[in-house]
Amino acid sequence: MNEPSAQSLRTVLAELRFPAQRWEIITTADMYGVDAATCELLRRLPLRDQPYRNIQDVVDALSSNPVPRTS
Repeated sequence: MNEPSAQSLRTVLAELRFPAQRWEIITTADMYGVDAATCELLRRLPLRDQPYRNIQDVVDALSSNPVPRTS
């Protein structure tokens, strides 16, 4: 599964105001109608005390939180 690029997330999250909490990012993506793979990746965003500052912060969090492999 590939991680979404900053550009694709920028399109999906265009209406979202940052800083944003994890739930806001996931809800916005769901409302946009993202594909199942992107939805699953965003649900793997780490919970944290501080909001995500911008889209690059989201991309960085996704790339530092590897998807577990099955098989």
